[in-house]
Amino acid sequence: MRKSSVVAVLTVSAIGFAGAAVPAQAAPSPAAVFEWNDTAVSTIRAGAPFQAQGLIYMAYVEAAVYDAVTAIEGGYQQYRTNLSAPDGAMPEAAVAAAAHRTLVTYFPAQAASLDVKYAASLAGLTPGKSRDDGVAVGEQAAQAIISLRSADVRSGDGGYTIPAPGPGVWALPTADSTATTPQTPWIAKLQPFMLKSPSQFRPDAPNSITSDEFLRDLAETARLGGASSTARTPEETMVARFWTANVISQYNVGLRAIAVQHAMDLEQTVRLLAMGDMSIGDAAIACWDAKYTYSFWRPVQAVRAIGNDSAWTPLLAPTPNHPEYPSAHGCVTSAFAVAVSFALDTRRINVDMPGLNLQTGLFDPGYTRHFDTVRDMTNEVDNARVWGGLHFRSSVEAGVELGTDVVRYDLSRNFRPTNDDGNSDE
Repeated sequence: MRKSSVVAVLTVSAIGFAGAAVPAQAAPSPAAVFEWNDTAVSTIRAGAPFQAQGLIYMAYVEAAVYDAVTAIEGGYQQYRTNLSAPDGAMPEAAVAAAAHRTLVTYFPAQAASLDVKYAASLAGLTPGKSRDDGVAVGEQAAQAIISLRSADVRSGDGGYTIPAPGPGVWALPTADSTATTPQTPWIAKLQPFMLKSPSQFRPDAPNSITSDEFLRDLAETARLGGASSTARTPEETMVARFWTANVISQYNVGLRAIAVQHAMDLEQTVRLLAMGDMSIGDAAIACWDAKYTYSFWRPVQAVRAIGNDSAWTPLLAPTPNHPEYPSAHGCVTSAFAVAVSFALDTRRINVDMPGLNLQTGLFDPGYTRHFDTVRDMTNEVDNARVWGGLHFRSSVEAGVELGTDVVRYDLSRNFRPTNDDGNSDE
């Protein structure tokens, strides 16, 4: 095993594409990591129709890549495997093999195009024993993660049934949507990647619909989150729409940009991506556990039923077809921000976050908003989901707290340097 040194800073163009500047040192370049993370994003977005579902698959891929690379480079403790790598095994080949094997296993319909990408990746590496050994380690890591997750049931209703309608109860379809099937309730039943159980950090039940707290939340969302609101400013509308970008792309482009910004080497980049994607996956599982436990109604239901506006529609219609509490964006965006702060060992994350470009209506890696701290990002998401009319403020706050708790638990026990002999079960 070897511990690689930091490579030269990559050009910014490497963030969203396979290409990267040639490193100034002999240490392995992160270019293969960027390439296969980008390939994973495009493959998963094509094969997994829902964003929360896609976050689970991203965690599978990055877990396999992380264990493959750490087996070779040796700088950080492996996740759930105990692989040994031959001296000189090529980490770039391990990255390609681990990602490719994981993706073709879960997305066999895309195997042909993935095989072409994989062949091209290997063709760009010097043939020989080093490359072959790297491939073998990557294959072993992927098979270990696939075996570890073999009991996952990634479809169906997870035993959930929509409760009888009534005040405070989520129902389908909502007035602004034709969806009649709950979205991915099976996620609530998955074994988390690092948590003990999906319910480990389950928040308290949402506020009673007769409480002062709920009525205050209801009034705020009704006033600021409606499609025809005159109280919401143009800036607030822009912020609400910015955070509607597909989070699989948003988070992973953001993570790759952070790796470039901090001149991370290959192993550090792999660790950052695993810390981000896997803890976000756990936050999604925990969030879905709470959502399908409480089945709390959406603003479009509440405002029309008790908010004295029978025609109210949210700015970000249609309302997603999963329960309101807690806010998914609160859960997973706080997980992203806190994971970055753990990786960088600072609350001042100094991140340019990509999002929806209002000029094109598309996700744009170059269209960013800057956040100095974790709190800056979570506060904006808190506001954005209220301004978009999809959530009540207490729901986003509960999601942020949940995502924060999940990541603090996960990352205080995993991804440690190999010379850290702390008690991971404390």
